[in-house]
Amino acid sequence: KEQPIENEQPSAEQPSTEETAEAKVEEAAVEKVEEKADETAEEKAEETAEEKADETAEEKADETAEEKAEETAEEKADETAEEKAEETAEEKAEETAEEKAEEKAEETAEEKADETAEEKADETAEEKADETAEEKAEETAEEKADETAEEKAEETAEKKAEETAEAKAEETTQQKAEPADLPADEAADAGESRQDPPGTPVPAAVASEIPRAPTLPEERAKREAAAAAAAAASEEPEEESEESLSALKPVWAFGMNRHVPVISLATSERDVVFYACANSAVLYDVNANKQRILRGHTNAITCTAASNDKRWLVTGDAGLDSAVIIWDSRTAVPVRTMFEPHPNGVYAVALNPNSRFLCTLSAEANQTFAIWNWTTGEELSLCSATLSSAYGIQRYISFNADDNSHVVTNSDHQVLFFQWGEGKVEYFAPPLTDKDFNKPVGRYCHSVFLRKSTKAISATSQGLCVVWDSNKPLTKMSTEATPDKRAVKLVPLHEKGITVLTQTDEIIVTGDTAGHVKFFDQNLQLLYWYQHFKFGPVSSISFKYQSLPAQTGAANDDDRLSLKSQPTMDPLYDTDATIPANPFFVRDFVIGTSSAVFANVDVKESRAHIIHRDFDAAVRAIDVHPTMTKIAIGGKSGYLKIWNYQTKLTECSRHIEGKASSSAIRCIKFDPAGEFLAVGHEGGLLRILDADTLSDVMEENFHYSRDCITHIVFSDDSRYLATADKEFTTSLYERERGRPWTYVGRHRAHYKEIHDLLFGVQIDTGYNRLLSLGKDRYLVEYDIPNASKDNLPVMTSDRIEQNGVPLCMTWYPPIVKEQFLLTANDEYKYKLYNCTTKKCRNTFLGPTYGSPVRKICILPHPNAQPTDRRYAVFMLNDKIGLTILPLDGNPYNSVGCVAHPQGVANMACSADGRFLFTAGGEDATVQMWSVHPAVLDAQSKLGGPDLIPFYSLMEGGREGELFKELEDYFYYAQLRAQGIDSMETRWVSERIPIAEIPFVMRGLGFYPSEQEIDNMMNEIKFSRYVDTGEYVTDIDLGEFIRLYVNHRPVFGLSLDRIFKAFKVLGEAKGEEFLVDRGDILDLLQNSGEHMTEYELAEYLTTLLGFNPEGGSFELEEFNPATAGDLIDAHIPARIGASGFVEDLLGFGPVAARQKSSQAAGSRSQSARPKSVQISSSEAQTL
Repeated sequence: KEQPIENEQPSAEQPSTEETAEAKVEEAAVEKVEEKADETAEEKAEETAEEKADETAEEKADETAEEKAEETAEEKADETAEEKAEETAEEKAEETAEEKAEEKAEETAEEKADETAEEKADETAEEKADETAEEKAEETAEEKADETAEEKAEETAEKKAEETAEAKAEETTQQKAEPADLPADEAADAGESRQDPPGTPVPAAVASEIPRAPTLPEERAKREAAAAAAAAASEEPEEESEESLSALKPVWAFGMNRHVPVISLATSERDVVFYACANSAVLYDVNANKQRILRGHTNAITCTAASNDKRWLVTGDAGLDSAVIIWDSRTAVPVRTMFEPHPNGVYAVALNPNSRFLCTLSAEANQTFAIWNWTTGEELSLCSATLSSAYGIQRYISFNADDNSHVVTNSDHQVLFFQWGEGKVEYFAPPLTDKDFNKPVGRYCHSVFLRKSTKAISATSQGLCVVWDSNKPLTKMSTEATPDKRAVKLVPLHEKGITVLTQTDEIIVTGDTAGHVKFFDQNLQLLYWYQHFKFGPVSSISFKYQSLPAQTGAANDDDRLSLKSQPTMDPLYDTDATIPANPFFVRDFVIGTSSAVFANVDVKESRAHIIHRDFDAAVRAIDVHPTMTKIAIGGKSGYLKIWNYQTKLTECSRHIEGKASSSAIRCIKFDPAGEFLAVGHEGGLLRILDADTLSDVMEENFHYSRDCITHIVFSDDSRYLATADKEFTTSLYERERGRPWTYVGRHRAHYKEIHDLLFGVQIDTGYNRLLSLGKDRYLVEYDIPNASKDNLPVMTSDRIEQNGVPLCMTWYPPIVKEQFLLTANDEYKYKLYNCTTKKCRNTFLGPTYGSPVRKICILPHPNAQPTDRRYAVFMLNDKIGLTILPLDGNPYNSVGCVAHPQGVANMACSADGRFLFTAGGEDATVQMWSVHPAVLDAQSKLGGPDLIPFYSLMEGGREGELFKELEDYFYYAQLRAQGIDSMETRWVSERIPIAEIPFVMRGLGFYPSEQEIDNMMNEIKFSRYVDTGEYVTDIDLGEFIRLYVNHRPVFGLSLDRIFKAFKVLGEAKGEEFLVDRGDILDLLQNSGEHMTEYELAEYLTTLLGFNPEGGSFELEEFNPATAGDLIDAHIPARIGASGFVEDLLGFGPVAARQKSSQAAGSRSQSARPKSVQISSSEAQTL
C-alpha cells in the first residue's frame, strides 16, 4: 500500500551523522533544565499542552496529516518571533507530541526517532533566531519526556511513521521540538510490520487509504492481555463468558453411554464427535479439546440419530417425563422438543435422508412404530402402528435411501419391514429359523436396505449376513419395492459375531466383536478391511461428512477428495502383474466400542487415534486433590486414572489386575497433604498409592477387612487413616513421620451398615477424633489416644435418632459459636448435634426433591471468615443440590437438579469450592459442575423475607384454614397456661410458654413423641443461651410456625406403616392380619417410649369416647376404676389394622387403602366421636 515518491531527495539541511544531532539535543536539554526552574513556566507549559492537545484531537482529527502540517506551518510562520517565540515553542512542542501520538504507524522506531531528532535539532538551530524560543522548545521537550516518557514516546514513534508525508516531514520538523526517543525494544516492535525502508515518504492519496495500525500501547495491551489470559489459563479452568443462570451448571462430562452409538459430525471445517453421557449429550471438539453439553432429558439417553449432512441431531430417553429433542449441531440449541411422544419414552429414533421425517419406536412391551413430521410442529404423528410383544424389543431403525416410505427395524430375533404413507402403516415380519438354511442364524444387530435394489440385509451374531428380497417376484408391470420380504440366503462375512452394520456411499461397512472393520460392495464382495484395531467389540461406526470421487477414479477438484489423499498402489510392485482395480475411497470415520473407547480412523494414514478411553463398568469412587486441579476416578473394572480438570487431560492411569473382588474399586481418598491416594476394593483390600504416579507405596497391601470397604477417611494431619466395611467394622491405620503405614486395630461397634465415617479435632486438646454413623441410628466415637495394637476402643456410643435413620454427617462450619455435627436422615430432616454432648440442638426441613439427602459436604471457601456466607452441596438418589447456610428450613434456600437418572453414587468438591464432581455408578460417567452461589442467593430473595416462605408450606398459606386454626390454638394455649377453670382476670399476649408447644402441635395434627417434644423445647430453650447465658421460656407465633414446619413429618402420617406393622405382628386370617388385644396393649405400654397402665387406660377410653376431650390435662381427673371393663367391652379380642385405624384412632374409612377388610370381629360397635385428641404416646403407635 505504501509507495515511495519518485525522484525524492533527502533534505539538504539534514545532518550527516546521528551522533551530532543526539549530542546537540542532549546538551541543549540539559542546559535548559538547569536554567529553567520556574514552576510557573512548567505549569503553563503543561496547561497549554493539555488544552492544545484536546483542541487538536477534537478539531483536527478528521484532517489529513499533510493539511494539518501545512496549516500549522503557515499560521505559525506569520507570527512575530519575539512575541510568540516562547508561546509558540510551548504550544508546538505539545501539539507535535499529541499529533504524532495520533498519526504514527509501525516502522523502525529507533531509526525514525533518530532521523527526526537530527532533522529537528538542525532545523531548529538554523531557523529559530530567538534563543529564548529555542530554549523553551528544548525545555518543553525535556519536560514532556520526563512527564510522559513511556506513553507519549511510544505513541509518537508509532504514529509518525504511518501518516508522515513529505511536506509534513519538512515543514513540521522546522517548527516543532523533538519528543523523547523510543526504547530500543519498543522501537523494534513498532517497525516489525513495515515493508518500506525507514523514512520512506508516502503520497498523500495513498496515505489516506492506509488503515490505521494499532498504536504501541494498543499492541502492548494486547500482548499483556494475551499473557494474562495464558497465565490465567494455567491456573484456572476455562469458564463461560456469559453469566450462568443455574446454580449448578455442567461444564464437562467424563465417560459415555457405551450402549448408545458414537456419531461423527466431522466435516471439512470441523472435527466434532457426538455421544451420550447419562442424561446429557456431548458435542466434543477433538482438535480444541472442548465440550458443549446438551441437557434437556430427565432420564438416561437411550438413543441418538443424526441427519446425513450432520446438521440435525436427535436424542431420546425412556421413563417418566420422557422427551425426544431435535438439536441444531452448529448452535447446540434445541429446535424441537417432543414431550412424551410415547407414554414411556423411546428405544430408537431415526431421520430420513432429507431430515424431514422422524421415526420412533416406543419403550414398552407392545411397541409403537410412529412417523413424525417434526418440521411442522404438529403434536400428532403422521401414522403409527402397534407391534406385538412377540417381535421383541425393536432397537434399530433404517430408512430406504431410495424410497423413504420403506423402513426396516429389528430386535434380537425378528426383522420387520414397514411401508408408510397417507396416514397408514403396513408391516411384515418375515420368519427365519435355524432350520431354514440348516445353519444357526444368531441374534440380529442391524439391518439396512441395499441401494438401487429391492434387497435388504441384516447382520447377525454368527458373523452372517441375511439377505432379504421381495416375497413375490417383480414383474414388468410392477417394479416397486414391497415390505413383504423373505430371506433368500445367508452370506458369511466375519469369523466373529457382527455387532455393527451400516452404509456409506453405497459401501457396506461391518464391525465385529474382535474389533475388525470390513468394507463390502453392494454384492457383498470384500473391498477393504482393518484388523489391527485393539479397542474391543465395535459398537458403532460413523463417517465424516465429505464428498468423495466416484469409484471409477474420476475426481472433481471442487467438491471431491484429491486422489493424492487416498491410498495408492505401492510403486515397488509391477503394475503389469497386478489385477486392474479402481482405487478404494472412503471417508475418515469414528469407531466406538463396547469397552468405552472411541477413536478417529485416518483412512489416508491407515491408523486410528484414540479420542477417549473411558470406564466400561460402574464408577463409584471419586475424590479431588486437596491442592491441585486433579480428580481421581476409580471403576469397578479396576481402572484408575487421574484427570486434570483444568486441562481436561489424563495425568496418569493404572489398570489394577487380579480377581474381580481384589481389583474392583469401591472408594478412593486423597490425604490432606496430597501425597497419598488410598484405594478400597470390594474384596476388602486396602491399597495406598503415590498420588502422582499411582504406584504402590506399601510392599504389601492391607487386607484386614473381609468384605467390601465402603468408606475411607484421613485425619487432618494425615497421620491416621480409617476405613469402614460391609461387616459393620471400623479399622484404623497410622503413619508416623518417616515411617510406613501400620495397622492399629478394628472394632465392630454397629450391628447394621455404616453410613458415614468422619475425622475431627478435639476443641480443647487438639487430639484427633473418629466418629462413625450407622443405620442402627448410633453415633459412635472411638478413643484414638488409647488405641493400641489390635485394639480400637470405643469412647461413646449414642442413639441419636428415634424413628428416622441417619444417612450422612459432616462438621458444621464455624458460622455459629457452638461446634455442631450436621446430619441428614431418611425423614428429609437436617439435624445439628452438639459435638460434645451429642444432644440434638436444631432440626430443619431438608430438600424434598423425591429422596432424602444421602451425602452432604460443606462447600470449601478459602480463607473463610465467620461472617462470610457459606454453602453446602448435597446428594440425593439421582439429584444434587446447593443450599445456603446457616440452615433455617426455608425451601427457597435450596436448589437441585438431576445429575444421574440411574443414581448418584458419590460426589466431591474441588479445593477452591468452584466445582462439584458426581459419579453416576452404573452409568459409568462422572459429571463436572460449576457452582454459582449468586444464582441461589437471587432465588432466595425471590422467595420473600421473614415468614413468607414458611406460609407457603402450610396448607392454604397465610389465608388458609390451617393458619386460622393455628391462631385459635395459640390463644387457647394462653388460656390453658392460666388454667381452664380459672376465675382470675385473663391476659393475652403474643407469646405462649414453651410447655404448651406439644399441645398446639397435636391440635394441628402433628403427634410428636416424647423425645421429639424434648428436642423442640430444648431447641427454643437454648436458642440464645450461648449469646446471653439465659434460657428462653416462651415463644411467639412466628417462631412457632418455623418450629412446626421444620419438625412435622414431611409427608404426614402413613397408614401403610400401620398395615405393615399388623402384617408383621399379626396372624393371617383371609386377607386380614389380626393381633390379640392383650398383645396390642402390651406393645403400646412397653414397646417404644414407656407408657404407664394409668396413661394407657385414660388414652384408650378417651379415644373410645368415654372421656371429655382433653381428659385430665384440662377439665377433670380421670377415674380408672371402670376403664378396664370399657376396654374389654369395646375393643375386640382380636383386632386388625382396619379396625384399629377406623374404630380406635378414628381416621375414617380406609377400605380403599386396604385390599380387603373382611375380618369379622375386628370392628367395635361403639360409637366414635368425629374429632379426637391423640396423645404423643398414641403417635408412637403410628
